Amino acid sequence: MSGMGYIQAIKFFAGKSLDLAHFGRLLYWYKASIKQYTKTVYEKNSQSFKSFDDIDCSGRHFMVTGATSDIGQTICEYIVKKEGTTLHAVCHEKISSEALSQKLKPITCSKSNLIFHVVDLSEPLQVQKFINDFIRGKKPLNVFIHCASILNKCEMMNSNNLETGFALNVIGTYLFLTHFPGYMTMNTESKIKNRFISCACGDVFTVNIHAKNPELKNYPFKPLLHFSHQKKQSAFQTQYFSNKYPAVQFSIACPGWVDTVGWKNKYSNFIWLNKTELRTPAQGADTLLWLAISDEAILFKSGEFFLDRKIINLSYFHIPNTIKELIAPMYFTEMDNIVDKCLSSSGKAENLPILQKNHEESQTKESEKKTQEPEQERESKQITKST
Repeated sequence: MSGMGYIQAIKFFAGKSLDLAHFGRLLYWYKASIKQYTKTVYEKNSQSFKSFDDIDCSGRHFMVTGATSDIGQTICEYIVKKEGTTLHAVCHEKISSEALSQKLKPITCSKSNLIFHVVDLSEPLQVQKFINDFIRGKKPLNVFIHCASILNKCEMMNSNNLETGFALNVIGTYLFLTHFPGYMTMNTESKIKNRFISCACGDVFTVNIHAKNPELKNYPFKPLLHFSHQKKQSAFQTQYFSNKYPAVQFSIACPGWVDTVGWKNKYSNFIWLNKTELRTPAQGADTLLWLAISDEAILFKSGEFFLDRKIINLSYFHIPNTIKELIAPMYFTEMDNIVDKCLSSSGKAENLPILQKNHEESQTKESEKKTQEPEQERESKQITKST
């Protein structure tokens, strides 16, 4: 990269940084990214990739959020061509859903199923209703690929007075993680290991999580900073839930620098980077599809972060984040408080998370059971009960 290129990069990131430390991390990350995220790097790395095209996917049920995005659509196109698959494509609007349908139906295998869902993922109540309806319908789900994300150029609020980027990128991910992995483990008929995959971005290496302030309240709205912080939370959540559900393979993947609408929104003035170095959507989707389909992917530890089918440590500068176990309880308490406010705003019990309702029912049954027990026996149980 030329000296002029570095000067342009400095000017670009200076206007998007929160403070001097964040500015330094952005420059460090950008310099390292040139050796990791470009098209040339992918073409070199892909020479050693094993094809997964011959894997039999019949009977597998996939769900892809952000199905109308460049990468999401590429993933959908690959899945519907496989014989015997069922694809649930989650779209933001009816118009975009219909447009995608016209593209996918002609290439969909005759023995495969294509189902569209229109959900505004920036509205938690809509997300929860969609999840509830899907689970109550007892629809099988083997692979969940979360590609939906949004970067706002200016601050926009949803009906819960949450910034829409935070609502979609963070709360949406959290709701899916709260319900779908547990639901997947109930599918005892599946002969494959079920998978939950989140699409991340390289910017997550430039920030760490503000555990007590996940929304970054009282901070000036910086699109790149807020988006990076939101996607870091999404990745962290995915890693955290991998420990709760060992029967499900969790993965996070960075597609690299891909020539997409999202890239243009994020780096519209990235003029010093030659456009020929941007990856195609197919190249960006490769690792996500590999994680979703290949037998090789489930040999890795669950909860890892991938780039070009290789693991990268999810931290500032490739240093393991030793504090994540300390901040987790604090962080998820904040998340639960935010979710509770969003889902209780309608005042309808049916909008409460299914797992929470089940937990409440089990508590009620346990309470009723205790009232029928002899006093001595109950006291004995209370002493031995684990906290």
